[in-house]
Amino acid sequence: MSTLSLLPEALPEALALPAPAALAAPRRIRVSYASRFHDGVNLAALTLRGKWLEEAGFPTGTDTDVRVMPGCIVITARAPEPEDPPLLKSLRRVCKLSARKQQQVQEFIDVIASKRKKTG
Repeated sequence: MSTLSLLPEALPEALALPAPAALAAPRRIRVSYASRFHDGVNLAALTLRGKWLEEAGFPTGTDTDVRVMPGCIVITARAPEPEDPPLLKSLRRVCKLSARKQQQVQEFIDVIASKRKKTG
């Protein structure tokens, strides 16, 4: 058995796609045009819409990567970026403060992070 004959069976598992039998038939979409407003030039355009987009893993707001090759366009959904933890968000806000206020924050962190000797 050649490597090529194994590829179609292994590919859906690697990409977490449905099995090849479950894939829908190809959709026919005509290349139309879109007009640039500032100079009226018509440019080639594709419009994709329908419930099938969400079913295929492209809900509204999904960031995508588009790869263009001669005669082929591949659109891939990007995984959502993990949200920063609250501390990192706060540190990003501190970076926007003035140098004096940043120094105050640093002094505060130094005080609360240092080990204090117990008196008594």
